[in-house]
Amino acid sequence: ENEMFLASVVVPFLNNKDNIFGSLSCSVFTPKSKGSYERLEKVLSTLNYGTVAINQMNLFGYTPSAKGGIWGGHSLETLGQSGNGNIGDLFGIIGKNTAKVVVYGPSLETKPPLDNASPPPTVVLDIVREFVCTDSILKGMGNALALVISRTFYGTLSYLPIVGRFVGSK
Repeated sequence: ENEMFLASVVVPFLNNKDNIFGSLSCSVFTPKSKGSYERLEKVLSTLNYGTVAINQMNLFGYTPSAKGGIWGGHSLETLGQSGNGNIGDLFGIIGKNTAKVVVYGPSLETKPPLDNASPPPTVVLDIVREFVCTDSILKGMGNALALVISRTFYGTLSYLPIVGRFVGSK
């Protein structure tokens, strides 16, 4: 029943470029309880997209291009809405027979690895910010080290009986 709806309604809608711009990638989120991936793959094989991500953000479809896969619009797209051609195929295996890349994420029934309900400690986020927001990796490492040292120093001072009153209060 679900496969029939996908095959007769969803796929034709998504493949019609009057409805959806481009053919670079799409994501499909489905719980395992709705059926096996094998049955779903038959329907997804008819999607005209360069990357199909199942239970995953479609940006993870780019990763296979660095490992021998491809990244680009679907080969049947002639409008050029998602560029012309693709990148990847590092080993020359795919050649002109490009179809699509399918990437799988974890089941929707499992807890995600990054969950905003339990974010990492603020010091970890501050260290990541130092690495990302500086103009060089060396400067980012220096800023992160300075941050860890200063937080350790002031954290230690806050436990001393007399100094803690001055460091902890503002």
